[in-house]
Amino acid sequence: MDAGKGLDRQIQKSAVSRQPAACSKVLEGNSTQASEKIQTKAVNSWSRNYTHFVSLPLVYPGLVEKLIHFKNRITTELGIDETVFNKLGSLHLTVRMLELGSEGLLKKATEVLRSVSPKLWDALDNRPVFITLKGLDLMRGSKEEAFIIYAPVEEIGGEGRLLRACQVITDALVDAGLAEKDAEYELKLHVTLMNAAFKRRERRSDEVVPFDARGIFEWYDCEKWGEFPIREAHLSQRGKFDENGYFHCCALIPFPQHPNLP
Repeated sequence: MDAGKGLDRQIQKSAVSRQPAACSKVLEGNSTQASEKIQTKAVNSWSRNYTHFVSLPLVYPGLVEKLIHFKNRITTELGIDETVFNKLGSLHLTVRMLELGSEGLLKKATEVLRSVSPKLWDALDNRPVFITLKGLDLMRGSKEEAFIIYAPVEEIGGEGRLLRACQVITDALVDAGLAEKDAEYELKLHVTLMNAAFKRRERRSDEVVPFDARGIFEWYDCEKWGEFPIREAHLSQRGKFDENGYFHCCALIPFPQHPNLP
């Protein structure tokens, strides 16, 4: 059993306080038609032959603990199937999806990411970058018939350094001929919490059945999930996990770190 599944099964019964309505939203490159673009990308990420992706890991104990309570309350009080929840051991932000169908392409992508580190640090002004996760939003469907629920991301300080760093990675991959198709979509950093397609994957069925998310939004629409540093970017392999439960890491770019953080 991988560590991600182990985390998912650590659920303890706990009451979570109700949250008021109306809150802020998402860190994105361009808000114009962003919702439609991210919906299209969400669909295509399942239909295309993506093998790898660039991820920003977000497996922090404080976030995992909150999401354990989130999952427990929703499954027990609202009767939502637990298979639609994301694995807690693999929480992340997605920068770009990649089709690396050969060892040669994988090696090329690894070299590109490792070589781009100095430009990435320049984009970050050689300083650590932190994000905050607040509330919930939909990618597809409605609250009555939801397909994907995610937590929007905001960069603390609002300087746009994280998006600039992600653009450095994207440009390098595009210049190398590795990400032209995915780069057609605007980047919208987010953390997927629930996806009806996960249930399809578990049951090996082509049917994706939406779920009723009205109660979820009533309770968690403005939930403050926490503030977290972005420590590194990974070239991650889809469907394969390391011993820690996170996606298999093929290459890693460290981010500037705060000296007082462990």
